[in-house]
Amino acid sequence: MNDSSIYIYNLTRNVSISHLKEIFMNFGTLKDVHYVTYDEEGDDNNKDDDNKEDDDNKNNNDDNKNNNDDNKNNNDDNYKDNICAHIKYENSKEAQTAKEFMDGGQIDGKIISIKYKINHKYIKK
Repeated sequence: MNDSSIYIYNLTRNVSISHLKEIFMNFGTLKDVHYVTYDEEGDDNNKDDDNKEDDDNKNNNDDNKNNNDDNKNNNDDNYKDNICAHIKYENSKEAQTAKEFMDGGQIDGKIISIKYKINHKYIKK
């Protein structure tokens, strides 16, 4: 493995960046820690085009604006259980050690999964 990044899946919104740093600094030097959200279906190829069309419709029609706002709120609710964090270590050995020790462990009462690469579309939070 040449990558020094890991992705921690199945986090709750209660887990803060400082909490993640406190846990994962035990395995090496942290270079970056941030949240990401991901789409479990992995089918976001046209999401940007759809959002652009929605923005155009919002400017032209109040009903579309209300519908888009409702959809946005529904999407936010769907992401509540899909919290993921990206952690970058100084080197790949540190990332590997963190994965070996923490994959299948618990944070905030939920069993986490750690991957070397993100398999989903994601948006930095």
